[in-house]
Amino acid sequence: MRIKSLILSAMTIVAMSLYPAIYSSAEESEEETELVVEDTIILYEDFDNYDVGKWVAFGGGKIFLDNTVSHSGDQSLKITDRSNSYEGPSLSCDNLLSPGEAYMFNGWVYHESDNVEKISWTAKLRDEFGASSFVQLASADIEPGTWTNLANSVQIPEEAVECMIYFEC
Repeated sequence: MRIKSLILSAMTIVAMSLYPAIYSSAEESEEETELVVEDTIILYEDFDNYDVGKWVAFGGGKIFLDNTVSHSGDQSLKITDRSNSYEGPSLSCDNLLSPGEAYMFNGWVYHESDNVEKISWTAKLRDEFGASSFVQLASADIEPGTWTNLANSVQIPEEAVECMIYFEC
C-alpha cells in the first residue's frame, strides 16, 4: 500500500425510482405507457458543515476534516495513518438504502502519493445469515493531486440487510 492518505469531497447518493406514466396523445385515441425515472437525493455531503458526521475509518486510520484541498466548498474528509488498502472512509447506509432499489453513487476523490493509484468505492453487504459480500460501486486509476469523479448506478441486492460503503486504495 503506497497511499497513506485519501481525501473525499462532494459525496451524493441518489435513489432512482422507475415508475410507469400513462398518457394520451391528442392525435391518437389510445393511451400509452412509458417508464419514467424519478431521482431523489438521499445523501449529500460536502463536509462544509465542519462535521465528519457518521463517516468513520473502516479498519484503521485517522479520519478528520481538512481545509488544505477540496473539490467544492471549504472542507474535505481526509483519512491518514492507514496500514492496509481497505482502510478508508466508510459510512453505514442501513437507514439510507433499501434492498432491491437502484441508486446512483457519485463522489470526488483525491490522493497525495507520487504514483497513479486505483481507488475503489465499495459496498460491504451482509445478508440475514451474516454472510458478507462486496460490490464495487465505482473504480478508477487516479493521478496524484487530481480530483476525480467516481460514479455509477447500482441495484442493492434483495437479500442485503446491512450495507456499509467505503473507499479503498
